[in-house]
Amino acid sequence: MLGKFLKLFNAEDVVLMDGVVQVKEFYFTLTLAQKDLRSHSKPVYIGYCLGRKKGQQFCPSVCLLDFISGRYEKQVIVDPKTEWLFICGRDIFSVTDVKGNPSEGDLVLVMNQHQECIGIAAYAATPTKKTPITHVYDIGDYLRRERTRKLKS
Repeated sequence: MLGKFLKLFNAEDVVLMDGVVQVKEFYFTLTLAQKDLRSHSKPVYIGYCLGRKKGQQFCPSVCLLDFISGRYEKQVIVDPKTEWLFICGRDIFSVTDVKGNPSEGDLVLVMNQHQECIGIAAYAATPTKKTPITHVYDIGDYLRRERTRKLKS
């Protein structure tokens, strides 16, 4: 599952798969010392979290998006207002800059003006109200999940 996700972004070499371990639905990358520690105990969280399995989908972590952003060329840069709306789960209707010459429907990394990856979207060559750059995943997902858990309890 993680391997397929990395392949979408031509980033198979960003993570050494033999250093990846799955703990419940989460994927982590471990150092040799952490592997040794894991063999003696059953941690809930260890190393860098790369993401989690959600049904048949893989949801990347902010850490993994950061790893990928240094390698993947297809990116859109958004202004601060659009950044906020995207993090809240909205589609993108205008961009500041486009890098890597993406084609219609390609997955692109959404970057803020500080070159921080804030999520993933499906590219539309000319975003309009009818055909926006479609939201796929953003860093605000974690906060929305936490809020939902608190509301249920």
